[in-house]
Amino acid sequence: MDKHSLGHLGLCVIDLVLLMSLAKGTWSECAENRAESYVAVSEASYDRNYSSITSEGKQPLGFHKAIWHFNQPDTTPCISITGANSRRLEIMFESVPPSRLCMKLTGAPLQCSDSGTGQLYLCPRATEKTVYVEFTCDSQCSENDVQFWYRLVLGAAPDEDPEDHWCQQRNREYPENLKQLPPGVPINTHTEKPGDMACNHAVSLSLMLIIILFHFC
Repeated sequence: MDKHSLGHLGLCVIDLVLLMSLAKGTWSECAENRAESYVAVSEASYDRNYSSITSEGKQPLGFHKAIWHFNQPDTTPCISITGANSRRLEIMFESVPPSRLCMKLTGAPLQCSDSGTGQLYLCPRATEKTVYVEFTCDSQCSENDVQFWYRLVLGAAPDEDPEDHWCQQRNREYPENLKQLPPGVPINTHTEKPGDMACNHAVSLSLMLIIILFHFC
């Protein structure tokens, strides 16, 4: 094989590696040297007030915020959380406005949100003491930067949750769920059950009969 053929083969190998990286959704690995240690907010201190994702210093429901920058693989948000071994790890994120976003755990396949809601909920069991979470995207994402809320919560230790019910008992509420209806919008707080209308008519007729009896007696 001549030098020209070897050079062409080398370029093909490089292209293949790049294509494989794109298929995985990221060109960079979420590693210890660039991971940001996750700082959890106590659930007792969760802020239940709605906050825009552009607001500074706000963490509704204990969520952090980040940005995935389009076509900047070296800046993908990379988060590490320790003490996770054998525990469930609740992972929630929500893009604002809703759009497709993906995340990848160390050694696990890419998981992506639905573009209609921008939300993803996962609760896998960790197999390592330190888990790395990378927020990235794939070829189906839009060619725009994506702002998003995210939260990581370590579950109970296995001996404290022997039946493995911790994930099912979690409240899957996102920051955008805290948004309230505009003032003046009527809220129906009573749902009529079958028979309610007939019952109301019967009560009205009874009152009318009582009034008539009092009037003529």
